[in-house]
Parts: sequence; C-alpha cells; structure tokens
Amino acid sequence: MSDAPTTVFADAPLAQSAQPASADVSATAAASAALQKERDRLLGELKKVTAERDAFRQQLHHLAAYNRPDPRHKADLLFLLRRLEPMAVEGCSKLRVGRAHDGGYVMLDDFVGVQAAYSFGVNRDTAWDRQIADCGIDVFQYDHTIEALPEQHPRFHWFRCGIGPLPDANLPLTTLADALVSNGHAQAIELILKCDIEDAEWDVFGMADPACLAQFRQIVVEFHWLERMVQPQRYHQMLRAISALTVHHQPIHVHANNFAPMAVISGVSVPSVLEVTFVRKAGKTFRKTDETFPTALDSPNAAGLSDYYLGHFRF
Repeated sequence: MSDAPTTVFADAPLAQSAQPASADVSATAAASAALQKERDRLLGELKKVTAERDAFRQQLHHLAAYNRPDPRHKADLLFLLRRLEPMAVEGCSKLRVGRAHDGGYVMLDDFVGVQAAYSFGVNRDTAWDRQIADCGIDVFQYDHTIEALPEQHPRFHWFRCGIGPLPDANLPLTTLADALVSNGHAQAIELILKCDIEDAEWDVFGMADPACLAQFRQIVVEFHWLERMVQPQRYHQMLRAISALTVHHQPIHVHANNFAPMAVISGVSVPSVLEVTFVRKAGKTFRKTDETFPTALDSPNAAGLSDYYLGHFRF
C-alpha cells in the first residue's frame, strides 16, 4: 500500500513535463526554419552585391582603357559634345516630368496643343507616361521586353513591340516612321517623344528621316555608352544619330545618369550615359544658357548617390 502513492506521485510530474518539452521542440524548429530562411536571403543578397561589385570593377577597367592620350579621339569627342551643348529658350521655362530619380526628365513647359506622346522603353516605370497622360495626351508605348504594363491608364496604348532602325521578321520590332503611320500620326506635327531603349537609340535615330523627327516638338533621349565612340564604327554611328537629331532640334537640357560611371577619353571627362532634351528649333529663339548642370529640377538617377556635375556643358 505504501508504494501506490509513490507511483502516482512520480507519474504526475512526468506527464506534466512532456507538454513543455513538445512546445520547446516546436519553437526550436520554427526558429531554425526562420534562421535558415534569413540565411538564404542574406546569401542571395551577398551573391547579388558580389556580382554587382564584379561588374562595376570590370566596367571601371573597361573605362580606364579609353583614357589614352590620343588627339584624334579627343577631337572626335569634342566635335560630338559640341553638338549637344544646351541652350536656353527665350520666354520658356522648364519642368520635371515623371518621378524623382530614375524615370524623370526635365523638359520645356510647352505641352499645349500636343497631339500625342510616344514612349520608347517602358520597363517597370510609367511615371513619365502617367504625367503626360494626366494632361489629356494619349501616350503610345513601345516595349517588347515586358509582358504587361506595371499600371494602366485610359490614355495608355501599349504595344509589345520594340523600336528598331528597320523592321525585323524575327523580332517584334517596328520603325519610328511605321509606328507613326500605324497610329494615324503620319501627318501630325505636334508630337513629343521619350526614348530610353538601352543603346538601340543610336541606330534608331541614325537611320531616321530628319523630316520624321521634325514632327516632334520635344524629344528626350537617354544616350548610352558614350565612351565607346573611340571605336571608329561606333563613332560614326553616334555621329549619324546626333546629326539627325540636331537638324531640326536644339538641345536645351543635359543630365548625367549616375547609375553609370563617368568616363575619361583622352583627358576629357564625359558621362557614360547622358540624358538630353531636344526642342524643335522652328518658332523658338535660343540663347547661350547660364545654367550649370545638374539644376534644381534634376534628381540623381541612383537615389542616395551624388549627381554628376557637368558645369555649363560647353566644349
């Protein structure tokens, strides 16, 4: 009889201690899973940062190769850059269109009577398109690299088609002139254009008819990889494009994209990627500007990094 209480008394603590042990195991497993998830996330971030670092180092090495004391390269570069020197427009002010940082551009505040806008290269950002559309202007968007627009607007007209110098049966590409015809703008003369098509701009504008470009009141272009002009073929490609764009248009604003580094070509510092706003010369009076770039309207493409100082951008 004396053993019974002992047995009952001993079993009770064992039954009670089993519940906390099970809870501890569950908590430990959950904590371990959370730590593993966080570890995988950090490893992914480390891999991404390492890849970006290696790519940046490679790009710096690539750019350093262009800083050779070659007088021919310097003369060619200055010849191109002088065609991009911005001027002020008498009686007109500027404003920023689009969001702060990457995706926004400084343009002339001259949108009354614009018949339509074209946006070449959309990706994940429609801030410029939306602001133009909110002004009551239809925006015709071309980008074959996305499956859908990041947002919708009643005045958006998106085509899963890229813009090239020539039609391509193997790729969804059309030309600037064909895009105007297909949208009923063959005779329109009050259009605006924003173009950010990752280096394809050189051939698109180089092979465009200046008469077609003259249909645009304003053209904003992001020019890519200016340092490659030391390659003879690339230099002539760039010269053709800038020459076509400046037949009927005058640059009024420049901004360096600080996602890309500055390049030095034969001692001349130049942005690797440069945003330029062109305004049609007809009906406008231009004068030498006293602005220094970037201006108060500009915003660094890469948030948190300083904008590149371009001064008056005169050569």
